[in-house]
Amino acid sequence: RLLPALMRGAALRFWLSRLWDLHLPRDAALLTAHDPTHFERVLRARVSAPWYPPTPESPTR
Repeated sequence: RLLPALMRGAALRFWLSRLWDLHLPRDAALLTAHDPTHFERVLRARVSAPWYPPTPESPTR
C-alpha cells in the first residue's frame, strides 16, 4: 500500500535535485545539469494515475 507514495516521493526527490542543479549550479568539473522535465513528467504521471496492487478478495460466508 505504501509503494505508490514511495514512488511519488522518489520522483519528487529526483525532480527537485535536478531543478536545484539547474538553477543553483555548483563549481564541479564533472557535474552537468540534466533536464528536469523528465522527472516532472514522471511525477505528474505518478500523481495522476496512482498504482495500487490488487487486494486479495475476502472470503464471503
